[in-house]
Amino acid sequence: MNTIIFDLDGTLADTSADLISAANNVLNERGCGEPLNVDDDKLLAFKGGRALLAEGFKRVKKEIDDQWFTTEGYPSFLRIYEVNLSVHTTLFPDVTSTLDALINGGWRLGVCTNKPERLARLLLTDLGVIDRFGSLIGADTLPTRKPHPEPLLKAISEVGGCPEQSILVGDTDTDVNTARAANVAVVAMALDEEQEGLSLSLGADALLTSYNELPRLAAKLCQRVCA
Repeated sequence: MNTIIFDLDGTLADTSADLISAANNVLNERGCGEPLNVDDDKLLAFKGGRALLAEGFKRVKKEIDDQWFTTEGYPSFLRIYEVNLSVHTTLFPDVTSTLDALINGGWRLGVCTNKPERLARLLLTDLGVIDRFGSLIGADTLPTRKPHPEPLLKAISEVGGCPEQSILVGDTDTDVNTARAANVAVVAMALDEEQEGLSLSLGADALLTSYNELPRLAAKLCQRVCA
């Protein structure tokens, strides 16, 4: 086993505050106020802008035209978010040192995210870790996106790996379903109590409660999968 592919939002970085701020901005422009907040909607934010906007409109009991959502609402969200990518966003504790330890241990690393590729690249650059990854597959890199297995398989192949010797690290059911569809082992994030409660229900191969545990956990999972 030689490849680890990471999701981005909720896995490498806590992007929730900036995502929620951008969504609230769009909702406010539509007369909905700011119905979303970081305390209640952190995990929802990691599912992306579409999920946040849909929940915001639902909370104020306002129906939204599908065409507006596709042609104006979500593109507006992306424009607002792009100029505020890393206002509050930070890497989770020990991410950078763990990535370096994995690379030094011979692991090949990549990113597979449902964030648009350009925004993902900009954010990883802002966070100072873009050079740690040999592949970056976003929501618009291919005709398909997670949970379709093809983006994950592409992220693996671009670093010279193979599915049977790879691990996906993610935080949502989308990641687990993607890994299962690709026949790839999957580790679910459990960095706090709320995230751990969700991850326990996902049926991942292992839970990650602290980033500095990942090299040991990956090696252990490798032994189990390759046995």
